[in-house]
Amino acid sequence: MDTDAPQACVNELDRIAGSASFTVHIGAWRSPVARLNGVQEVASSNLAAPIFFPTTNTKDCDVKPRLSVIFALLAVSVTVRLIPYVLAQFGMALEPGNTTYPWNFSPFLPICLFGGAMFARTRMAYLAPFGAWLLGDLGIWALTGRADWAFYAHQPVIYLSVALVALIGFALRRGHSWKRVAGAGLGSSLAFFVLSNFGVWAFGGGAVYPLNFAGLIECYVMAIPYLRNTLVSMAVFLPILFSRVTLTRPMSAPSAPQYGLAASRT
Repeated sequence: MDTDAPQACVNELDRIAGSASFTVHIGAWRSPVARLNGVQEVASSNLAAPIFFPTTNTKDCDVKPRLSVIFALLAVSVTVRLIPYVLAQFGMALEPGNTTYPWNFSPFLPICLFGGAMFARTRMAYLAPFGAWLLGDLGIWALTGRADWAFYAHQPVIYLSVALVALIGFALRRGHSWKRVAGAGLGSSLAFFVLSNFGVWAFGGGAVYPLNFAGLIECYVMAIPYLRNTLVSMAVFLPILFSRVTLTRPMSAPSAPQYGLAASRT
């Protein structure tokens, strides 16, 4: 804006800044106090960054996830965990070796990776998948009546594995190229595989796998089908999550397009 612009334009900016709280987006997230072509706009005191919003300084930082898609995929991930236990009520075997059910094929781990990359608040990148996993555990308990299947010895290692996947997702905040996303998907799948199955072996008490090196190797070998389905899940759901299906750009307020200002009211 020209410094000699009509006073009416300046008054209009003052009116916007003095109205309901808004978030300033000028190509990317900025602080509540921003300077637009020599004119300073001050957001109201109750301005807060939205929970699900990329905070990186990349060219993609003006996009945000669609909450409806995220919640839908989280619901799918919980449902997928419960389906085998529902089918077991009709005679399906739960042992992976005795059934063709695709264990570990789920959007859950891709969402964990995506959350680390795109959720603005760090704690939400962990709390959202933790909550979904716990809900699945409680659902298994309700369906089977087996509390030991909901609260098992290696459960803390599973949560640690989930947190590790989300932590790997934080590396994508520096950029979301397909090579980086694919590399993170592969790396996080392997990390989850190694850590979670180590927990199965270490806290199993030797009942299934002997507590020696041979037992550990056997545990990993028997878990290869799980790893395969995890990799397929990454290949299917990561392109969906890092696409326009899930990501959208914030709408600009029609009342202030001439100032390059997008007002997001709360």
